[in-house]
Amino acid sequence: MRIGTKWYQEYLGKRYEVDATSIIIKLRVGIPDSALRQFHRENNTVEARSNGYGFAYLTLPNSADPLDVLVRYSNSGMVEFAEPSTFGKYLGVPNDPLFSSQWHLTKIKMPQAWDIQEANPSVIVGILDSGTDWLHPDIGPGTDGFENIWTNETVGPYGTTENDWSDPTSPGSGQGDDDDANGNAFHLYIDDWKGWDYNGGYYQESNDSRGLGKGHGTLVAGIVGAKTNNGTGVAGVAGGFYGAGIRMLILSIGEFGPTPGDLADAIYYAAQKGARVIQLSLEIASSGVINNALTIAHDTYGCLIVCASGNDNMAFVSYPARHPKVVAVGATNQNDFRCAPPDWDPPCPSCGSNYGTTLDLAAPGRHIFTTVVSNGYGWQTDDNGNGTSYSAPQVSGLAALLFCYNPNNTHDQVENIMKQTADKTGGYDYNWDPSRPGHSRELGYGRINAYKALSMANGPPAAPQNVQVIATPPDQYGYRHPYLTWNVVSPDVESIHIERRKSTFGEWSGWSQISQQPGSATSFTDFSIGTAGYGSDFAEYRIRAKDAADQISPYSLVVSIAISSDMFKGSGQENVEQPITFSLSQNYPNPFNPSTTIRYSLPSDAFVSLRLFNSLGEEVASIVNGQKNSGRYEILFDASSLPSGVYYYRLIAGVHTVAKKMIIAK
Repeated sequence: MRIGTKWYQEYLGKRYEVDATSIIIKLRVGIPDSALRQFHRENNTVEARSNGYGFAYLTLPNSADPLDVLVRYSNSGMVEFAEPSTFGKYLGVPNDPLFSSQWHLTKIKMPQAWDIQEANPSVIVGILDSGTDWLHPDIGPGTDGFENIWTNETVGPYGTTENDWSDPTSPGSGQGDDDDANGNAFHLYIDDWKGWDYNGGYYQESNDSRGLGKGHGTLVAGIVGAKTNNGTGVAGVAGGFYGAGIRMLILSIGEFGPTPGDLADAIYYAAQKGARVIQLSLEIASSGVINNALTIAHDTYGCLIVCASGNDNMAFVSYPARHPKVVAVGATNQNDFRCAPPDWDPPCPSCGSNYGTTLDLAAPGRHIFTTVVSNGYGWQTDDNGNGTSYSAPQVSGLAALLFCYNPNNTHDQVENIMKQTADKTGGYDYNWDPSRPGHSRELGYGRINAYKALSMANGPPAAPQNVQVIATPPDQYGYRHPYLTWNVVSPDVESIHIERRKSTFGEWSGWSQISQQPGSATSFTDFSIGTAGYGSDFAEYRIRAKDAADQISPYSLVVSIAISSDMFKGSGQENVEQPITFSLSQNYPNPFNPSTTIRYSLPSDAFVSLRLFNSLGEEVASIVNGQKNSGRYEILFDASSLPSGVYYYRLIAGVHTVAKKMIIAK
């Protein structure tokens, strides 16, 4: 697929950038060299090298479409196959030296999210703030040769653009023209190549979007889109990974806060210039002109608008975050609770993350380390990086990353993904409003989880493949058990769910889940039943995979194995072999969810009591209570109705008593 100017290949749910300058071919045996060279000439390709095993690496002309060239070589009859040359990825945390100071990125699982999708310049985020130091090397031009700042390339009525600064770092070096003709009676927009500085007054406006109060805006922009993995400073949520990230459209709307007219006009400007996300970390009195701008940006231009909820520790969300077209974002501390007065450093008795019924999401908002003016790093000196101003940009960056993953997503889809995958932290009441299940007043739908969000955007995992079942070698009692193996073909699988049904005398039971294994597992032994390798009774198995976003795959193919009806007459029935001693085995598996197997042996007939107790000593289940013949017994115990915790099961048979511990882990 093609995104912008780059090509990508999808594999296992991930995108890998294609080297558009080369392809790889595997030559057919017996093709004359002269015919191959002629075909290379006809396609303007050059054989850069070959490896001696029939593979050749071809260099393509700059203007070539790599997919078209691949098709031509594949259909030529000269090659066994042709494939693109893709760039691999080094996994792990970015190499930005100050990444370890950015606890918030680890908390919202950005490294895992970047493994699914890195940001790219196809998405524009409007940074409407006090101004941004776009000369900062971790945001704008630097030694890495690229920048994450939007530039106005709109073609005007005379075929020219605002890209006419003779010095790209000096706003005053433009030609003094409104090339794209977007000026009006209120704002001239002359030479607005890198945004605009409204600065609260017609005669004070300029094309230098750094503004006078660029400290706050530089912090915000760094959180959204500081260059990531460039070996410099800090990482931004949507800063790219191996090159440029999203483009930040910088609009300065006043050193000490915006006026309603300037904020509204800045929202119009960002929407009209193609911003998919508009980032606001501010509050202002409710205004009709701002309401109109928010509605037009959201409904007409499809912008996702994100705003901080406010820092007054009040039980209501500030405006414009409380506007229904805006995603309101609160702040959490390192322990995933709402930021409240004790969290502020320096102390502030009246400071805390605003909350209430109109709050949508939360993100870390304490000691957020990012870019500061004059090429520096840290946090704003008067608040030490505390506040919802620094939470909202994380949501904006994540939204931009989701748009990068799928440009066809709507703002509503992106917002819903972030809400559905947010972590329900803090122990708050997330069911206070039946009409909005999963919503709390303290953190909205929860603290964002970028990994889960990208996992959901990635779609459900594929079904496990190559599922097989065989019998294990006999154990010490002569039992053989079904042994399943499979392959996981999707990345980011967190758990494997195994289901089984059995036939007895031709009657099939219903399907039930018998085990949940970690996503890395590739095998499972079903100790709850035995196998015979023959007979008319069978057990069938099917497997599904679940990812971080709780999306579950289709079922695998069903596999079956004959089970021993003479040895195992059913759950809780006796074995024909005589045991030697009284015994109670440890349940397996342990811990378990939702079912486990308990075995016991009786050397003689006895009245048997097998009961389950919780950690307080209260009986919660009677598993066996009756007369039993001597023999070996096996029970499949279903704990679906019990909560997670430590339990004890006690067996009394005649003069014998023994107890063991089991753990239910849901």
